[in-house]
Amino acid sequence: MALSATACTSFQITAFDISPDGTTFATGYGDGSIIVTPVSTTGDTASRRVAKAHLSTVLSLRFFPSSVVLLSSSSDLSLAIHDAKLSPLSATSLPSSLATVRSLKAHSAGVTRCDIIDRGRNVLSFSRDASVRLWNVGDGKEIVGRRWRAPKGSPVLCGCVGEVLKGNENIPSEFTPEPLSGGPSVSLLEGEVGTKGKMIYVGLQDGSVRGYDLSTGTSIFFSTGGQSTSTTVRPSPVDSICYSADKSILAAGSRDGTVRVWDLEALNQRTSVDEVHNQTTFENESDIPPTWCIRRNTGGIEGLFVLSSISQPAEATEVPPPDLRML
Repeated sequence: MALSATACTSFQITAFDISPDGTTFATGYGDGSIIVTPVSTTGDTASRRVAKAHLSTVLSLRFFPSSVVLLSSSSDLSLAIHDAKLSPLSATSLPSSLATVRSLKAHSAGVTRCDIIDRGRNVLSFSRDASVRLWNVGDGKEIVGRRWRAPKGSPVLCGCVGEVLKGNENIPSEFTPEPLSGGPSVSLLEGEVGTKGKMIYVGLQDGSVRGYDLSTGTSIFFSTGGQSTSTTVRPSPVDSICYSADKSILAAGSRDGTVRVWDLEALNQRTSVDEVHNQTTFENESDIPPTWCIRRNTGGIEGLFVLSSISQPAEATEVPPPDLRML
């Protein structure tokens, strides 16, 4: 549903993204509306595109690599794909309608995050119904054979796409992406494009972070982040997560204000299970401790972005944590 040209939502901003070409940004709101705005107001494009795209809160936004198509997810259980191309300026310079070209529906709870695979022929959705789903944008259907479910039905609060951990003869076997017995096929399914070599990382309500090979469903990464697994202590949910391919860094932010960071390249260089893992286990899985823990305050971490590694003196013996931006 399009908003009127003069409409302006008074609801809180709940989602944000900037286009890959840096010319446009999108904001999502608590009432389900989305506004697409040019970064510069001096060009030849219209001031905004506006729409009431969802029935309730917009939880995440992602631009496609083209920078003119936008993916959104919402607590209304759906994802939507929008034509976000800004039109030439008119005499009135009023906002134009943001057109929704496709809606993706299959989840039974709010879709907390969305992400895009490669050029955008497939997209991912992460949901409180404890599932991660892969979608074929072309026909708007879920690729059911790539559906992943969190253990014990823990809601998926956030997720991101990374690269499969690089293996060598020294890596413990649980890091090797071998297909699970009876698990998903390693062959591409109908409508599946660009999933080979992709790793999916998720942050769960139970406080754990998990990673699996998208093309096989094989579990490769598990960490409680050093949080207690005692039944009397409730772990802090993981509300934000990000992956940096350049730095081989995974970072997760919890509701208690703690950011946990894993140096994935360093994990690959370890030579024994004891060096990689601590002694705690969860359902017979090896628990990978974080490389660094950063406590900002008692407020939750709702967004993360890895900028760079901090330089260090040549004589330093410990690698410093990466430069993180927290929201």
